[in-house]
Amino acid sequence: MIAHTSPESRIAAPRMTTRSLVRLPALTRATFRVAVCALTVGCSTPVLAQSAQAFSVQVAATYSTLRADNRSIVGVGIAPQLRYNRVLATENRGTISLGAGGEYALHRSGDDRLHVAGIFIEPRWALPFSAGCAFPFISARAAVQRVIADFDARDDGSATGYAVGAGPGVTFRMTRTANLDVGVQLQRQQFASIRGTRFGPSMTYAARLGVSLGYPR
Repeated sequence: MIAHTSPESRIAAPRMTTRSLVRLPALTRATFRVAVCALTVGCSTPVLAQSAQAFSVQVAATYSTLRADNRSIVGVGIAPQLRYNRVLATENRGTISLGAGGEYALHRSGDDRLHVAGIFIEPRWALPFSAGCAFPFISARAAVQRVIADFDARDDGSATGYAVGAGPGVTFRMTRTANLDVGVQLQRQQFASIRGTRFGPSMTYAARLGVSLGYPR
């Protein structure tokens, strides 16, 4: 006996074509590219993860801690930087780049406000292997910082200090000129005391999520 199928059952499911992808919202298209990229082994060589363009500009959101006496106060902020991507680039040993920029974070605890601002340099070593479009790296950072203390909504002064640290991260290549960077660093931080409140030396951490754009295109 031959089974008969209705015309409705023979209708093929719609295919995802290039034209249909173009009609998707921009955020959906970017998410689609990242998903395809993550499933594709050998998307690009680790050397090209950072050095496809000589320079890049990055803006990152930060989540960090600050030690004041025996308290660990969480803060959020922003850290823009300019990076030169071709300090050293080899297929077998990875890529070394150098970034420099500024940072600002606001730490809150009750009525206390601690504003931390500074400038930094950050060398980065992109490791010579990848998983699809994910490229692991190790970075180090040295920063000169200044903290302004507002205890109980009063301006109680400021102090200069430093922070040095290092940690791992991953770069996700979204397009030929755009990357998504995720990283965390463990750092040693210290400021002079403000009205009897001690700021280190102590171990703190900072997590960053940023987008970088390469230049020239």
